[in-house]
Amino acid sequence: MLVKKIQRPRCTVLSAVSIDGGMSAGRGASSREFGALIPKRYNKVRDAERLRADAIMVGSNTAYVDNPNLLSPNPNIIRVVIDSKGITPVSHNLLSNDFATLFFVTSKTPKSFLNAIRARKNKQFVECGNGKVDLVKAFNILYNLGIRRVLVEGGGLLINHLLRDKLVDEIKLLYIPTIVGKDDAPRFAVGSENLFGKVKIAVKRARKLGNLVFVECGVLYEN
Repeated sequence: MLVKKIQRPRCTVLSAVSIDGGMSAGRGASSREFGALIPKRYNKVRDAERLRADAIMVGSNTAYVDNPNLLSPNPNIIRVVIDSKGITPVSHNLLSNDFATLFFVTSKTPKSFLNAIRARKNKQFVECGNGKVDLVKAFNILYNLGIRRVLVEGGGLLINHLLRDKLVDEIKLLYIPTIVGKDDAPRFAVGSENLFGKVKIAVKRARKLGNLVFVECGVLYEN
């Protein structure tokens, strides 16, 4: 029996991590603390990736803790937030600025959060799942909206689930010469799914950016 392949955008994961895979200094800490360790030349790399993308995606924890703007040289880019519980604060940038932002929510997302989205300019939501956002369906919806390239910038749990659902095509990691060490620190692709033996990584390119290393990888999946 043939299984029809669901149409979806190409997905690139872009992240800065410590040598031990940490994405921040600890639970609840913003990844912006890594900023002082990252050379300005990396901004050109990040901006080039954002320019190629039609959408930038983050999870609700990243939206909550980092309060990102997700600025891009591409004026038509759409910000996408996976927020099943509706935890993005209404005062945070992704809800308070005027940039186009799409929230994927579920049938159980608090109505007060949905009303807050409705009340704001250039903000929309799509119900996609029951309790947890159906990421496969969400990517198909993005494709049908004309989005062909998605850039995912966090966090670790979202990346874990995207890999679980075989939605990631490439991973680009900036390794920062520091060690977090804390066992409660968010780590790259660490979540509820055991991915060992299910995901294969093919290193395509590695280059130094000052005292950092930028690695570009392709992603393959076991059937």
